Amino acid sequence: MRRRKNLNNRALDYNRRFLVASAFRFMRNFLSGHLGHLNDDDFFTPVSDRIPAETLRQIFTASATPAVRRAILNLEKGEKICLDRENPETILFKLWEHPSCNQKFRTLMIEHLDAELQILESSLRDDPAPDAGRFQELKAFFKLSDAECDLLLLSRLAIGFWECCDLRKSLLWQIQPFCQCARHQR
Repeated sequence: MRRRKNLNNRALDYNRRFLVASAFRFMRNFLSGHLGHLNDDDFFTPVSDRIPAETLRQIFTASATPAVRRAILNLEKGEKICLDRENPETILFKLWEHPSCNQKFRTLMIEHLDAELQILESSLRDDPAPDAGRFQELKAFFKLSDAECDLLLLSRLAIGFWECCDLRKSLLWQIQPFCQCARHQR
């Protein structure tokens, strides 16, 4: 499988910092608590779009034994392990799904997300993104709780930024009660 072009890799569109930081925050919280499988290999897209090749290699090497690395890459014995032609999204997904890799991968991915979040949040403190201000305006105008604002933000991420079917399905399940409540209060 060919490695996708990482158009956003470390040269992030300045105005998308808030969305990336938010996606990383949600992903970090999800990874720390979710013990099951993922149904959609697009789950790791926000990370795979930005992860440097060397960091991917380090996470891959530290998460899996040589035999498991060969199995994940569908290599024969004796073939050299090379990630240059591999899709980072697929590698991250397979590391999550492999039972012998999951715990180590989870720990390393959370560490990676924490480091990226520190950089993004520092940048956002120095120069807030327009989206961050807009969400604060919506929160104040509609008198939303932090949880409701997070749900609104998550739904924004799921439409056009973090195209993950798992995320969309769970959002529909969570948003329906809010929609029903809103209809009854009119």
